[in-house]
Amino acid sequence: MSSVRNQFIENLKTSKEYRDAFVEEVVQTGIASQIRALREKLDMNQTDFGKLFGKSQSWVARLEDPDEATPTLSTLLEVAHGNDTALVVRLASFSELVDWMSGTPHLLPGFSPQSIAVPDFEHDSGLQRGYSHRRKLRRGV
Repeated sequence: MSSVRNQFIENLKTSKEYRDAFVEEVVQTGIASQIRALREKLDMNQTDFGKLFGKSQSWVARLEDPDEATPTLSTLLEVAHGNDTALVVRLASFSELVDWMSGTPHLLPGFSPQSIAVPDFEHDSGLQRGYSHRRKLRRGV
């Protein structure tokens, strides 16, 4: 396993409070960064981007600020619809989050009763060394 991935896992083992704060930070920073990147890809300033939604520049600034309250699901859907993009909101295992944050490939199993039953931190087998989906990815299975 990569040292970055191992460090994430070790940090998450610190406490439940740490894990809760980590997830909150990833969500808040990730959403704000994605909205800003989307706006910049469109080569728009905050005022013009806001006009797409009939909103003010300050509305866009709040969306792009990770220290502001996390946007509501309705607001995120509005941004997705306005930019013809999808919005995916789902619970995930910590191993999936760690893989995403560390740049480690992670096979998503697809939508099924088994895949949506996300394990808690204690029971997340993906945090153990040699997790089978990584071996399969390396073998091309």
